[in-house]
Amino acid sequence: MINRFKKLTLLYIEDNTSIRKEYLKTFELIFGNTYSASNFDTALSLYKSITPDLLIIDIELRMSKNGFEIANEIRKIDMDTPIIFLTAYSESTHVLKAINNNINGYIVKPLNLPKLIGVTEKCVFTKKDFNLIKISEELTYNFNTYELTRNNKIVSLGKKENALLLFLLKNKNNTLRKEEIEHEIWNESFISNSAVKNLIGVLRKKIGKDKITNISGLGWRINID
Repeated sequence: MINRFKKLTLLYIEDNTSIRKEYLKTFELIFGNTYSASNFDTALSLYKSITPDLLIIDIELRMSKNGFEIANEIRKIDMDTPIIFLTAYSESTHVLKAINNNINGYIVKPLNLPKLIGVTEKCVFTKKDFNLIKISEELTYNFNTYELTRNNKIVSLGKKENALLLFLLKNKNNTLRKEEIEHEIWNESFISNSAVKNLIGVLRKKIGKDKITNISGLGWRINID
């Protein structure tokens, strides 16, 4: 189970420096990539650049936007990424408000590893749309294991091939610009002008040429019915 958690990217929002540092130690024990923010602007910028698999937000933020307000802003652009609230209060009004704000989970402080694992397991790995996606009659991608299978047999993917396929699937039927793909796969590293085209060519051979469409002058998209 821990191996599955290590494939997740977490964005944690907390404005109390000492609590943030303390909780980050716990998060870093189980999540593969952990980012934190102390205010909404930083959180939104990070969210857009790293496309996290999970957000954990403290409700009782003392900045211009509290946890509920930040979650509302995220939900305006993303209804799928799981959001878990952290709070010092167990009052039913908080629970109801969380549910009404499309929040997936709720942890009452103090945070501990069993609570975190239990809520994350429920919110992330049991989400229907975070499990399997059918690419074709033969091909299926599993978001839990990050594996591509053809007729239930694993298709070997290189690290960058897997990252590209995952990025395309997360944005299925949407066109991704070359610059977006470069940033997602290579981040700030220098790459050749043909790197994206070459990587897409390799992936096409494994999932089918017709599955990834080039939109002339714009970018690429994966076609999923």
